[in-house]
Amino acid sequence: GTFPLGIFFDAGLLFFGDSLFVYDGGDIDAPLIFSGTDQNLTNLFFNTTNPEHRLTIRVLSNDFTSCEDGFEPEQLEWRVACLDCVPASAEFNIVQDCDNFQYFVDVVISDLGTDLEAGIANTATQDTLYVTTTGTFQLGPYVSGTELEITVLNDANFLCNVYSGMLVNPLCPDIIDCPGPTLEETYCYVSSDAQAWAYELVGGGGTATLRITFTQGTIESNTFDDLRIYDGSSNTAPLIFEHTNAARRHLGPVGSATNDPTAEYYAIDLGATGNNLYMEMSSDGSIDCGSGSAGYDQWEWNVYCIDCSSPTATFNIVEDCLHREYTAEVIITEEGGDDGLQIVNAYTGETLNDVSVGVHTFGPYPVDSLSLLQVTNQAFEQCRAISDTLTFAADSCISVTCGSDNYEYCYENSEDRWYTFQSAVNVPITIGFLQGQMLSGDRIILYNGRNENSPVLYQGNNGGNLTGFALNSANAENIITMRIQSNETGSCADGQVLVPLRWHVACGAVGLAELATNDFAVYPNPTAGLLQIELGSMVFGAVQLRLLDMSGRTVMEQTLMMNGGTRNAIDMRGLQSGNYMVQLTTDKWVKTQRVQLAR
Repeated sequence: GTFPLGIFFDAGLLFFGDSLFVYDGGDIDAPLIFSGTDQNLTNLFFNTTNPEHRLTIRVLSNDFTSCEDGFEPEQLEWRVACLDCVPASAEFNIVQDCDNFQYFVDVVISDLGTDLEAGIANTATQDTLYVTTTGTFQLGPYVSGTELEITVLNDANFLCNVYSGMLVNPLCPDIIDCPGPTLEETYCYVSSDAQAWAYELVGGGGTATLRITFTQGTIESNTFDDLRIYDGSSNTAPLIFEHTNAARRHLGPVGSATNDPTAEYYAIDLGATGNNLYMEMSSDGSIDCGSGSAGYDQWEWNVYCIDCSSPTATFNIVEDCLHREYTAEVIITEEGGDDGLQIVNAYTGETLNDVSVGVHTFGPYPVDSLSLLQVTNQAFEQCRAISDTLTFAADSCISVTCGSDNYEYCYENSEDRWYTFQSAVNVPITIGFLQGQMLSGDRIILYNGRNENSPVLYQGNNGGNLTGFALNSANAENIITMRIQSNETGSCADGQVLVPLRWHVACGAVGLAELATNDFAVYPNPTAGLLQIELGSMVFGAVQLRLLDMSGRTVMEQTLMMNGGTRNAIDMRGLQSGNYMVQLTTDKWVKTQRVQLAR
């Protein structure tokens, strides 16, 4: 006749090097229109274009396996007929109804072809819908996850049937509200596993981003186990992540693994370009998480929306050795959104809400305690700035010295003040009081070590007058700690005590007489600007004073005249806050003491 030939394969499997060839002509020298090796042939269709309307099929197999010897379970089946028809033009669209765990299929016929009445059949039911006009025809509902195939039938010639291919509705997604809480997911995959997850963003005004972030997880080599993430609602969407390494990999950020941190990390943190994300995995029958395989962490990931920029913040520690504590400063310079910010100390739970740009203080906290501060957008918790773990070590408050350090303090009501000193050489450290009065109920405590857990050397107020009281350390570290405690009923600061505490710190278990005769004192230390300098009773004449910064640069120099215990004052108010060295030079010695300027 005058029509071309059509060929349709109903079934057929090719294995291990066996092949099929289809030629558009009467022999194998005609144009090749199909070749397939190791392939499933079901539902393949071809037609001739040569003027003689001839078709040649060639099956080529090796000597290894075949259908005839029973290895290949499915024989080749095909039909050849005159292609004397025009197929309909049809599209097949899935319509989700996740609320009712079902779906529909819209069959959109734009042209009936040569068939005046087309039948629409599906493999899920025995029903056939016959239509005589173009339009959209809805089939269903079908239970979610039901696979089916739809055929638009041409009852005059099967070669003009139109096939949908296998259809199934996409996985119904978990809804992510925007703004809304983070969805926290976990999964420990097992052998011979196959799972999928779908997510859909709702809200956000068109500016939000749907995001998935892994916090932990391990996957075996991609030779055995697979993981893919798609930028859409199904695995037909663009692929944005695929496990491609032929070695074990961790899925979370660097350092997140707990069982085997030696493997490399993917650090999966991905955003969708639209409102959907789809993830699927599969595993073979070997190593997995579920069987407790060594080195495999369960998968943990978060799905959330972002409709803001992360805030910008810096985090500072403000040290307070005198009270053995610290405060944490959160300095916010950019809010990153319009929803307000929340600051939380993850270790203590201390929280500030509705904060904005500025400096925010947390604490005080005891020395050696930990803080972790998070600045979070109040509507979108993943827009955040996080500090490193913050702490202030108690050992940072130890003053290591072997000079002659002098201190003066007019103690306050309800005081609890600490000083810790350590000898710079292997000799005891000495605290000696040059003067000082205390009221009943107020006291000093001296510990033989670096903190209150050390043995108590002394506690009390020496009958209210500490002048002449001295004590040495008696431990291998040559450390002594002094604690000043007072009640609320009276103090030096409120005028009820007239003589402030003044003490001297030196190495070598020396006595007060030696300190007073051969050394010099500077006080108050720390000072707000005016510094008193007092030399021992044996110092006379001109004394050269140099004030050095910690780089050794001279920032002040002058001559003092001494006459056996004379006191002089220098003004440091023009200098920057910090540590300095006071150096005095006589015709017999050069001595140096450290002083702190603190405003």
